[in-house]
Order: sequence, then C-alpha cells, then structure tokens
Amino acid sequence: MLKLTRICLGLVLSVGCSLLGLAQEPNAAPATGKTARYVKLKYDKQKNQTTVALKRMSLSSAMAKEVTSVTEVAQLDLDGSFEYPGQQLPQAAEAVTLNFRSLSKYPVYQRGQNVVGVLEEEEDRALMLGTTSYKSISQTFMMEEVLSISVPYTALKRMAESKSLRIFLGTREIKFKGKDQEALRELVSFMTP
Repeated sequence: MLKLTRICLGLVLSVGCSLLGLAQEPNAAPATGKTARYVKLKYDKQKNQTTVALKRMSLSSAMAKEVTSVTEVAQLDLDGSFEYPGQQLPQAAEAVTLNFRSLSKYPVYQRGQNVVGVLEEEEDRALMLGTTSYKSISQTFMMEEVLSISVPYTALKRMAESKSLRIFLGTREIKFKGKDQEALRELVSFMTP
C-alpha cells in the first residue's frame, strides 16, 4: 500500500512539473495589463518580435441580405494583425493589416477591391481606406480569396468607436454587428502602449 502511494505521488509530481514547464513556453505572449477576448498576442523570442492578431471572425451573415439564395453567399471572414519589436509596445502602432478572406465554390472578387468605411456619427461619414491587394488560393472544390489592406490607427479607431459601421468591399456591403465592433475596439486598445 505504501509503495502504491509513493507511485501515485511520483506521478502527480511528474505531471505537475511537466505542466509547469509547458506554461513557461518560450514563445508565450508577453504580459500586458489588457484583457484579450478577440485578440491574441504571440512573442517570438528568436526574432524578438511580438505579433498582435485579431482572431478570425465571420462576416458572412452581414452579407446574406444581398443575395436571393443562401447557397450563393461566399463565406467571408476578417482577421488582422500588426507587429512590433520586443515584448512591450514602444510607441503607438501606425497601422494594422486587415485581411478579408472569402471562401466559395467560384471566385467572387477576382482582383483587389476598393474599401470604404461608412460610420454613423452625427451624420454618416465615409472613410476611403484604399484598394486591397489580392491573392487567390485554389483548394479542393473551393476557392479562397484574400484581400488585404493596411488601415491607419486613426481610421481604425474612428471605425471602432462609431455608433454603427458598414464597410463596402467593392460593391458588397458588410454591416458590422456589435461584437464585431467590440473586436475592433479591442484591437485598437492594443495599438497604444
């Protein structure tokens, strides 16, 4: 019985030490006082660089009213990121790269698109954000299109803080829900020290 207790105690200690070792991963996120629900941070020790990434969020339902058949709607997701040297942000980040990712049976965009943010403030305001880059990736029975654009901090902050937000990706209108704007607000909060 004593031998069995020692074996169990040894197993508990070895598992506990293993878990403690995993918790001290070398590429763990840097410690910040900010809570992250929609954003993830990753520090790369070899490059001495931190990446702040907006977790991928679905925007597909925001486009569903535009077409007559739900099967015609491409899956549209949004993610974004920016990087800075070291573990602490030395100064405010200038811009974030937003990636619109479309997944559908056939190509939907086929080239870079103009992006316009429409903000509801005292009256509607349009922010011309520019034209995206375009990349297509052929997958089995599907086509992924990635449209990327660099958005300055001031523009992203205005978009996140507006009463409501619509983005036009080419001719397609995307209405952001409350949680989508909350995710943008969280990303903005990580762009300043």
